[in-house]
Amino acid sequence: MSDHIHIEKGRDPWLPSDSSESLGIFHQFTIPLVGLIRQQGVEYLFWCVVGHSGPENAWAYARIDNSFDLEALREATNDDFDAALAAVVKDRACSFAIASEEKGILEWVSIDPPASFADVHERGMAELGIKVNEAMAEMQHLMEQYPSIAAVSAFSIQPSPRLAEALG
Repeated sequence: MSDHIHIEKGRDPWLPSDSSESLGIFHQFTIPLVGLIRQQGVEYLFWCVVGHSGPENAWAYARIDNSFDLEALREATNDDFDAALAAVVKDRACSFAIASEEKGILEWVSIDPPASFADVHERGMAELGIKVNEAMAEMQHLMEQYPSIAAVSAFSIQPSPRLAEALG
């Protein structure tokens, strides 16, 4: 069983897959920002890392193993909630996702331990950068290997001169 949560593109970050079941919300603004979900019998804590009130945001997910972790969050006050959350997720494997209001989850990566509340955004963005660069290198390789792909990718439909005259 993996420490990393299963994530699907297009899903709401607080329910990142069809098999996700909400177990509770610890903090909510206009959307859930910190909460607990279950996937196939495994519980995960999720939290909005950045972009709480914007149309684009970043999210993190960490597996929770016992009720002791949750008790610290339940007992936390507004003043020490961030510290309690940081303590709960300290040194765990995390998953990091970026999402948009219109399209849901766009992309994600797994972050091996030790992850921390403080560095999950930086490490997640760095891992996403590597993933994008690898995809771009693969596309470049395919375009070099198969020139017809390059030709198709540069193809665009241009209006004919007759159409331009007719509309002119």
